[in-house]
Amino acid sequence: GPLRTMFSGQTPRLRALHLSMVPWLPANHFPSLTHLCLTDINGPLIPFNDFVHLIRQCPQLQHLALTETDFLDSTDEDYVVPDDADELLGSLRRLSFDKMPITTVNHILLCLKPPRIDVAIQALRIPLDISPNPMDTVSVTSFIPEICSTLTQLAILRSSWHSDVTITAMGSNAALRLSTMSVDFDHPFWDPDRPVEWAKVQLDALPLTQIETFYISFMAFRSSRPFPYVTDLPKVVERMTNLKQLIIFTNDLSLFLGDFFSLKRTQHPQHRLSELHVIVKPLDPAFGLSGPVDGFRVEDPSALPAIDNIIIHWHCPQGIETTLEYTMDKLYRYYPSIEVRRDTHVEFGLTFPEVCHDPVAYPEWIGSQWDIQF
Repeated sequence: GPLRTMFSGQTPRLRALHLSMVPWLPANHFPSLTHLCLTDINGPLIPFNDFVHLIRQCPQLQHLALTETDFLDSTDEDYVVPDDADELLGSLRRLSFDKMPITTVNHILLCLKPPRIDVAIQALRIPLDISPNPMDTVSVTSFIPEICSTLTQLAILRSSWHSDVTITAMGSNAALRLSTMSVDFDHPFWDPDRPVEWAKVQLDALPLTQIETFYISFMAFRSSRPFPYVTDLPKVVERMTNLKQLIIFTNDLSLFLGDFFSLKRTQHPQHRLSELHVIVKPLDPAFGLSGPVDGFRVEDPSALPAIDNIIIHWHCPQGIETTLEYTMDKLYRYYPSIEVRRDTHVEFGLTFPEVCHDPVAYPEWIGSQWDIQF
């Protein structure tokens, strides 16, 4: 349909605009607009070109948030990179997607990628297909490689063995955050491993050579079912050729070390890790740790990662100290510099750069809150 004007076409001072569930986009020129949020703008009436036209009319746009929004075009051929693409988002600092199909997110990043490298980009609550495939990845490396090359911290966050997964990365002036949509237990396609499979594919698509700090929370062992990241961790870490600090939250020290140190690596260590922090917290303090007190095995000591310092943060009940002592006796055989801290509070968290914080955005806008404390 024809584009429409709002406010009689005059918006010289309007700074923030939130449109929800309307079948059209305004044709106004918004000379002062810095914040634009489109929610549930879907359907057969709005072509992608109308969206590009709206962005073109917002030369001062700093924060663009899109929630459950899609456009008429549905094929790759319909999304054409505008001739002035490098100029359209020249002021943008924050770009947020929420509950958006990955194909739509990738099309928008292809056609309207931010030209600045000091920018925060996030795609939250990504709906996943039933089975994993490479098309499930947000193609940030292809569309914004300059931003990816500045990221020095990476975190994989999952609060429980069956919850959604968040991947987040940051540098001094840029940040990236991606997360999967939660699925109810009674959903016919519920699969607790599906978010993890997505995260593995997404990590494969990210450049990791500049990462210096890597967090994983929470690496859970539940009965005989270990968290799937353990088997893939050495391969991921080997790609982080500048990694200095690895921080793991787990519910079982012995089982984590057993899996991690017994895995065969694709190559021998090429660099030294300055610090390995293992924060040990039982899933339920009333039941203690999940695994047996059997220590761990090392099949090839020469293939162990080179680590200068190992710090164990112990948050477990006094009654299971035997687990710690037995595990430490074995660990000392391979690493002389080990410290055990019986912390009541571990101060690890993710503090994002200034670009992520938006004092103007309404609290309900995706992207207004970034910092994470473990």
